[in-house]
Amino acid sequence: MERAFDLDPNDLDNLSRLSLFSACLGRHDRSASLATLLLERDGLNPFTQFGAGMIHLWMDQLDRAERFFEKAYTMDPEVPNFRTAYAQILASRGKPDEAVELLAPFERAQQSHAWTTLGLTLKYALEGDGKRVAELVTDDLQAAFRTDLLYAFMLAERYALLSEKELALVWLEVAVEGGFWNFDFLKSNPLLRYLQAEPELTRLVELARESTSRRNRLRRPRPPAPPRGWPNSSPLLDAEPASHRSA
Repeated sequence: MERAFDLDPNDLDNLSRLSLFSACLGRHDRSASLATLLLERDGLNPFTQFGAGMIHLWMDQLDRAERFFEKAYTMDPEVPNFRTAYAQILASRGKPDEAVELLAPFERAQQSHAWTTLGLTLKYALEGDGKRVAELVTDDLQAAFRTDLLYAFMLAERYALLSEKELALVWLEVAVEGGFWNFDFLKSNPLLRYLQAEPELTRLVELARESTSRRNRLRRPRPPAPPRGWPNSSPLLDAEPASHRSA
């Protein structure tokens, strides 16, 4: 991914992916500097505001994350990513009633979008309705979420809110094994507070820490970038409307 950025540092898609990837790894200085650069170049794009919100969330800067998520939602309230992310930060900051109210329209929407389902599962988890969460977490959804570290992590948060600790830890392990190595956020995330005393969470934090250290040890000077960039996919930018993509 960094090779693709080196090949064309002006490619906004590569810049966005690299900033989010760095945040997943807990490389806060790197992700923050890239997010600043992206905001300077593409700040009118709501997906840029959304990405900046994710980065500051994972840096445990909840106040700044809320501002970015609110701006993305205000710019385009019809995008499920923005509504769900804004509701999630409200819940994280001790405003569950506001989050539930924001998510209510999803009950009238088609549930074909992952972020709509994530929004509804958050709503029901905040309301303590584990039965309705279980109805949404179908076998097909679980299979899909096991391939995406972000979705797995967010599903773990829903189970943690319901005090379903075993399921929460199972999905956290999926996320960590998938590359979510931001061990600081594992410890500080308000939505995981019910897991903080669990030995299994401590084990996952150490696994993330060791994975980060191992990656840092294995890093070598990079060879010249290949002629092609990073594959054109990003779980954080699913279903981005063409009108929001940069030319």
